Amino acid sequence: MKRILDFSYADARRFLLKEGSYYNFDLPKYFVFQELLDQISQEIKEKPLSDYYGNYVDTSGKTKTTRPCDYENVNHKFLNNKDGKFAWRPLQLKGKIMSNTSKTDWARIDAMSDDEIETSDIPPLTDDFFSNAKLRMPSYSLATVTIHVDPETLLWFQSKGEEAEQHMAAALRIYAQAQKNVANIRQSA
Repeated sequence: MKRILDFSYADARRFLLKEGSYYNFDLPKYFVFQELLDQISQEIKEKPLSDYYGNYVDTSGKTKTTRPCDYENVNHKFLNNKDGKFAWRPLQLKGKIMSNTSKTDWARIDAMSDDEIETSDIPPLTDDFFSNAKLRMPSYSLATVTIHVDPETLLWFQSKGEEAEQHMAAALRIYAQAQKNVANIRQSA
């Protein structure tokens, strides 16, 4: 494996201005970082990074240069679920890469009805699909507890049949795991 410090200027630039150099996990199609990287490439061309440093006057009246390392809290943390179960991984995008660079008219999309949304590329879920589908609940041993639940919520779970308690346990497990993940991210920040 080659270290970035061993790259030539041209190789480092090519590597750092390539979308795949910043993450190795699946993102939704609307996350298009290459457009942003192309804009950055056009902006910086052959300029040295120091051209982008800012200056400020400190409390003693001296002019100081700001560098990228002087800024904190510009990284974006989020959770990625790789397997659809409980394998949540905290991920971090460095810098302000997730700023709003989308050209999508989200207000127009939000105003669309379900009938106006193009879904022809999504295969229909037929009766055959549902007849072969099986609900698979984790086989954890359950502790017996007494809790107070509002009647509407209880009726909804009971409508699921004999496995209502397993459904409740699964919902609580998912909620607890999500809360643990959020606490871990906050703790690591």
